[in-house]
Amino acid sequence: MTGAVRRLATAQAPERLAPPHSQEAEQSVLGALLLDNSVWPVVAELLTSDAFFQFEHGLIFEAISQLVTKGQPADVITVFENLKSRNLDDDVAGLQYLNSLAQSVPSAANVRRYAEIVRERQVLRRLIGVGEDVSRVAFDPSGRSASDILADVMTKVSSLAEWAAEAEPSLGIDAADLMNLDIPAPAYICPPFIAEGLTVIAAAPKVGKTTLMRQVAEAVNCGTSVFGQQCQHADVLFLSLEESRPLFKSKLKLMDIPEDNLRGIWLEFTWPQAAKGVAKLRTWLKKRSSGRPTLVVIDSLARFRLPPSAKGNAFAEDYNAMMLLADLCKEFTGLAICVLHHTTKAFHDDPIATISGTHGLTAAVDSYLIVTRRGNAFKLHAGGRLWTLENQDFALVRANHRWSMDGEWDEGAASLTPKQRAVIELLQGGAKTNTTLCDATGQEMAAMSHMLGAMQGKGLVQRIANGWEIVRK
Repeated sequence: MTGAVRRLATAQAPERLAPPHSQEAEQSVLGALLLDNSVWPVVAELLTSDAFFQFEHGLIFEAISQLVTKGQPADVITVFENLKSRNLDDDVAGLQYLNSLAQSVPSAANVRRYAEIVRERQVLRRLIGVGEDVSRVAFDPSGRSASDILADVMTKVSSLAEWAAEAEPSLGIDAADLMNLDIPAPAYICPPFIAEGLTVIAAAPKVGKTTLMRQVAEAVNCGTSVFGQQCQHADVLFLSLEESRPLFKSKLKLMDIPEDNLRGIWLEFTWPQAAKGVAKLRTWLKKRSSGRPTLVVIDSLARFRLPPSAKGNAFAEDYNAMMLLADLCKEFTGLAICVLHHTTKAFHDDPIATISGTHGLTAAVDSYLIVTRRGNAFKLHAGGRLWTLENQDFALVRANHRWSMDGEWDEGAASLTPKQRAVIELLQGGAKTNTTLCDATGQEMAAMSHMLGAMQGKGLVQRIANGWEIVRK
């Protein structure tokens, strides 16, 4: 025994403090119940009679419980009669005290908060009880080993923690109250494609999704526009986990981005995975001092998440991998995280099904952008919880190591062969006859007639008196 413990064991015990409790909260709970029995379910979810420190308060609560659970009213008179029938009326100071309880609260509106305070004090009293048991056993182990005592202590504390967690405050809200809240609309980093929250950007390898995000990062860093839309000026963190420093530098040179436009974009080429990576992101976000929104680009998901297990639940693992980031977005106002990922080689009618992995990936995200290639044409499919536009498909053009948008996606135009596209361009330029089209393209007359007939069947061109014209949509 150390000197300090010996002195503690032999010294005269100090005056014992009153166990934690709140007489006001206990009175408010009972007063609210006497005023309005309809709040009983709210209170009963948190409290039983032994939650009350004051003995008489526990008796009154038990009387209210007996009446309400039988479908009978519980007011000052009925509760008093219940107590009187069990010879307990003197223990609660009679009818006068019940009247004072009913008058102690103006309404029952805040009864849950009163009940939470009572419950919290009960938890603290039970914790003190565990501590006293530990102290007694430690002074008199009765042959038990220290490891056995510690195991017993851990079990008791764990059980108390689980019991306390059952009454965690509800974060819910009445639907009518929600409608009256002044909640700001979602903030868009790059409207309408990238909003605050988690966005997955998927494309086949080497299509150019990283180039697209370099372009977005530049626009966001400078507060300029991309795809004709003004971006919000924000801090940028770019986790380039697939490209090395030399490769990233060479790509930036090809894009010919001015150095001033790059100043402020923070690059990282190594980063921890999964929960450790999220923890480091949280630390980085907390250290910022600009007060601006933030764009975080993660290239790519495969490098950031842990490898899927061989026998695990694939959907759950995909979902949990994304929810780590989705939950982080909820912690910081104006945070947008864009995760780059791959698409599959298989063709699907549903664009979301082209994203590699299970639906667990898209179930956890707020938005998604999918870039697909059709010959020399590129389509951007956008959607998600925050997507409000009727159209979801847009035509992208890649030139000079940059992307631009060319209006809405035209499925018919995208399916054209190079020769058919050349005919469309000639008709748009004023050509009309088969002879003119053959001379310009070098095709035989029969082949031209056959091709124009096929294009007419698709509704792309139509015959007129002196030749052909494109169908205006």
